[in-house]
Amino acid sequence: MKKLLKSKSSPGFTLIELMIVIVIIGLLSGILIALINPTKTQNRARDATIKAAINKIALAAGAFTSATGAVPQGIELPGELTTNVIVGTTAASSALFTVNGNPLPLACTAGTWNTTGSAECSYYYCAGDNGTNSALPTTCAWSAGLQDYKIMAKSYAGNPSVYMFRANDSRLYICAAAGSPCSLAN
Repeated sequence: MKKLLKSKSSPGFTLIELMIVIVIIGLLSGILIALINPTKTQNRARDATIKAAINKIALAAGAFTSATGAVPQGIELPGELTTNVIVGTTAASSALFTVNGNPLPLACTAGTWNTTGSAECSYYYCAGDNGTNSALPTTCAWSAGLQDYKIMAKSYAGNPSVYMFRANDSRLYICAAAGSPCSLAN
């Protein structure tokens, strides 16, 4: 009889203790996600692919320049990259195009960085340097014997929002807007 009246404490956790642990784990995971900032990390990874694509395009344009003695006209550049580029609009001094597998942001205004009928930004090739060393060009001017060009693409990271490769000094810049000073990209 004594055995039946004797109360045993059961091993394990109470419901309150389990709930407190779950709340603490939730708070810690929320803080961790805020610290990691997955959107920022994802945008940096996308920007790295944009930089790599710009470097590949610059290599193709550099090979064309070495072979012909002049930088490609806008209409010739996509011809050099037929396996990777879908041609949008082209002119003698500039070209808008996309690179397969390297999409750009979807937030472009009509006529500036996108091809007709698309909201997705395009890569922008500009033959000529319009006299500025480290600013986005406002116009492109191709001429025979020209040795300079720029390749630009919008960034995912926000402002400054444009990557620009300058063939004149073979460097990649990050710029805020056309005509404004640019700084070297990391």
